[in-house]
Amino acid sequence: MSFESALYTELIDHAALLTLVSNRVYQEIAPTNAALPYITWQIISDIPTGHLVAESGIAKKMVQFDCFAATDASCNAVEDALRDAIDGLAAATMGTGVETIYLRSCRKHNSFQRMIPPSDGSQKAIYRRMAEYSFWHTETVPSLA
Repeated sequence: MSFESALYTELIDHAALLTLVSNRVYQEIAPTNAALPYITWQIISDIPTGHLVAESGIAKKMVQFDCFAATDASCNAVEDALRDAIDGLAAATMGTGVETIYLRSCRKHNSFQRMIPPSDGSQKAIYRRMAEYSFWHTETVPSLA
């Protein structure tokens, strides 16, 4: 199981997040007709760590999450539920068997919010909250046979 698949599964299995966004958690881009609220996410950096001799089997991924909603209050609620879901993953095991990913830590680094003004002349804005998290996790190291 890839880190991306495991993270998606963990997010949509979180009860509070599921209540707010259902399965509207999209990697990178949401469909143009996606109902609000929803979350998009993308890996913005992927840094394998090494030691003196070879790869260590530990990687750090920086992931940006964007929460979109019709109201500021709803957007805040989605971001709070997202944070609860991610905070609950520290020292978690994602996946099973050979493809198990052990999450060593996760931490929020940045966040900001903004209102996206309507582009169609209406008064319906979209509210957005962005948050960046780092995830330290195990990864498979290719063999050099």
